[in-house]
Amino acid sequence: MFSRATKLGDVIALERELSDREADLEALQSQQRDLADRTTMSTIMVNVARPSTTPPRQDKAHDGFLSGLTQGWSRLVAFLVALAHGIGLVLPLGALALCAGLAAYAVVRRFMPRHVPYTSE
Repeated sequence: MFSRATKLGDVIALERELSDREADLEALQSQQRDLADRTTMSTIMVNVARPSTTPPRQDKAHDGFLSGLTQGWSRLVAFLVALAHGIGLVLPLGALALCAGLAAYAVVRRFMPRHVPYTSE
C-alpha cells in the first residue's frame, strides 16, 4: 500500500490507519492475556456418579407388630423430650413474669387506701 501511495496525505493516512490497527491488536492481545490468566486461576469442580443399578432392598423387619410398637415408643420419647424442652424454655420466663407480677401487686397494694371498718355510734 505504501508503494501505491503517491501523495504525502495518503502516506499519513496509511500510517494513522496502521497505528490504529496496531493499537487495536495490542489491546486485544492484552485482553486475551488477562482472560487467559483468569481462566488458569479458576476452579472447576465436576462430580460424576452413576445411578444405582440395584433397587433398594425392602426390609421385612419393619412391617410387623413389634416394629410398630418400637416406632410408637420412639415417637413418644421424642414427644416427651420436646415437651421437656418447651417446659425448660417457658419456666424461666414464667418465673420472671411471676416476680414482676408480685412486685406490681406489692406496689399497687401499698398505694391503695385502706378500708377502715365502719362503726356506728
